[in-house]
Amino acid sequence: MQSASLAERWYVLIMMCLVYTMSIADRYVVSTVLEPIRLELHLTDSGVAWLTGAAFGLFYVVLGFPLS
Repeated sequence: MQSASLAERWYVLIMMCLVYTMSIADRYVVSTVLEPIRLELHLTDSGVAWLTGAAFGLFYVVLGFPLS
């Protein structure tokens, strides 16, 4: 088994830190500003659920492929 090169190790570390940072931002920042967004865009509760659910899922799909 070959060990990963130093550049590959740094790439993995940076990607993991980026994913973790975006995960925290998704949980806390979006939930903090969700009510003003809902009022500004005149969204119903189901509209907010689609907005946050689709964004959450898309984020993990897009960043999940580079990590796998």
